[in-house]
Amino acid sequence: MELERVYQDGSNNMITIEATVDTGFENVALDECKEIFGSGLLSGKSRGRIFFTIEQDKYQKVHELRSIDNLYLVSTLIPNLNFTTSDKDLDLEVIKRLAETIEWKTPLAIWKECIKFHGNLYPTKEEHDESLKNKLEQLERLNHQRLTDRIAVPDVLNSISQRLTDRIAETEVLNSTSNVLRFRVTCNRTGKHSFGSMEAARDFGGKLHDVFNWVVDLTSYNIDIVLNIIDSMAYVGLGLTRQSKHRRNITHFGPTTLRATVCYNLLRLGSPKVGDVVIDPLCGGGSIPIEGALAYPSTYQICGDSHEKAVNRSRNNIESLKDKTISMDVLQWNATNLPLLTASVDVFVTDLPFGKRSGHKKDNRVLYKEVLVELGRVVRPSTGRAVLLTHDRRTFVNVVLIIGCLTL
Repeated sequence: MELERVYQDGSNNMITIEATVDTGFENVALDECKEIFGSGLLSGKSRGRIFFTIEQDKYQKVHELRSIDNLYLVSTLIPNLNFTTSDKDLDLEVIKRLAETIEWKTPLAIWKECIKFHGNLYPTKEEHDESLKNKLEQLERLNHQRLTDRIAVPDVLNSISQRLTDRIAETEVLNSTSNVLRFRVTCNRTGKHSFGSMEAARDFGGKLHDVFNWVVDLTSYNIDIVLNIIDSMAYVGLGLTRQSKHRRNITHFGPTTLRATVCYNLLRLGSPKVGDVVIDPLCGGGSIPIEGALAYPSTYQICGDSHEKAVNRSRNNIESLKDKTISMDVLQWNATNLPLLTASVDVFVTDLPFGKRSGHKKDNRVLYKEVLVELGRVVRPSTGRAVLLTHDRRTFVNVVLIIGCLTL
């Protein structure tokens, strides 16, 4: 695994960061890292994640990355745990011993500095018990208040946004009333083992609880400790992001709204240059052009959709970002007959209908052909680019073969 080549334990002011990324965009994310930290960056990748080592005092620059979802500090790497693969009890004892024998002091100090945690990393048993008692009292009070609110306004309280608001409020209340670290443990596992992922997380977390007197909290935690086991190798990540970095830009969601990180990766593949006209002909809620306008402010973004609700959704999302300068226009149009001059567009980036949550697969044969022919008409010869996302690969390939005249 490439992590073994990249890993630094933090003892010499060098820290190793793990960043999750949508599968298939690992190289795009690595390119962005090298753009920010320099071409000599020590880095590697595996499926759905990248690793890179930087100086600790450059950590804040990590948050400039737009291609990644979650960040973790790689605190420990164990090349071989010597599992029996047949005796569950013995293998789980190995995991318990791991929790005790890992050198936690240095990575915890780095994690605390990185996220500016001001709580108590090393509480006593009495402080733990007092914090746990306080947590249960506060949750009981909050749950009583939610029950009262749900009776008064049932529809609002069941919304996803309201549940997220409740969780944030819960975390803030617990942070303000107790400074003892709250944690959870997650286990990701690849390969054949005698135990399950939840069993490994339970025993690893249980031993950490016994050693450090931290409070277990699966929702309003301060730190997410991730135990990654790949065959006999393991590494531990300390969460640096409370929520995924894709949660940005969009306030009005549609049935197929793309994550902002996916949008950025698609745009980056298109290599927008200064002054380029970038078009999303099937914009939905406008997530691609909005990300494009923010990430590439020297370009001009135009988007459109045939559905009036989609156009309104895009405009609402732009309006919600009125505190930012966005060079972007939204139009209602037919993507098979764009109101654009021939050879006038530099880059097309769009999310084609898959035929699942939007449209029907049988319609894609006609739609894809007509859209691609129209894009071929308005794109600039030689220098024009198109980045198109679809899950219906068979239809897309067949259409390209039929058209024959487009170079994609």
